[in-house]
Amino acid sequence: MSSPFRPFHALSAKRNAAYVQHLIDGIQNRDSNAFAAFYALTADQIYRDFYRALGSAYLVQDCVAKLYVLFVQDAGQIHTPAEAAAALHHIEMRIFQYVTAPDRPAPRRDKRPRPCLSGDEAEVMLIDLLDRLRLPENTVPLACLDAYDVYLKQKAAAFRWLIVFAVVLLVMGPLLFLNPKGTLTKADSVSPFTGQPAYTLTVNAVLPVRSVTASQNGHSVPIMQEGRHTYTLLPTASGRLTVTVRTLGRGVRTLHTEVDTAD
Repeated sequence: MSSPFRPFHALSAKRNAAYVQHLIDGIQNRDSNAFAAFYALTADQIYRDFYRALGSAYLVQDCVAKLYVLFVQDAGQIHTPAEAAAALHHIEMRIFQYVTAPDRPAPRRDKRPRPCLSGDEAEVMLIDLLDRLRLPENTVPLACLDAYDVYLKQKAAAFRWLIVFAVVLLVMGPLLFLNPKGTLTKADSVSPFTGQPAYTLTVNAVLPVRSVTASQNGHSVPIMQEGRHTYTLLPTASGRLTVTVRTLGRGVRTLHTEVDTAD
């Protein structure tokens, strides 16, 4: 069976060898910034390849998340950039063969294709992955990590960033403290992923949304981004559902609703 996935040239390229090796060492030491940088380097290609093969954004997001969880679990056996590239490719094939197995329903392709991973979606997925892996929140913005050398140069550039942030605070200071607004409603249909009613979160915010997290009974609740400010939450049990929305700056809004799966 030929592979539908492309080689990870960004990992195996000689010009990136020292940087990628630094990230591998960091991931083994549970450094969230190293993981976030590795994610920024590979997530777009992984999403595009899975989407080209499967055509379902919901399914692809699940596949991408599972891939990174498995990669981190195997990180102790990965020592070089070449091994990292090979491990990602191997995990991709394992997941692809599982979701396309003959005894599983064929993936339903999106009516409106979503072949690219947007910046907002990438940020939400990263936050969810850090939570699943029990890693602290990364301190380097994902947008900055897209330039792979930022991670290695962040200490040298600290003073320059302080100047930039000072200017931003002076210009946008009042906006940074505006709290977002949001509505949390029960969907009319049952989610095919959980067999339970889903919930829809609609956010109204002046500044871009930085993160959306949800928890219920002490456990995190899966979140899927539908649009720029629309999210689907997938609780699987009854209880109080708590959703927290954070925007760039210090804006925060917490919403609550009672979930009753017996309805």
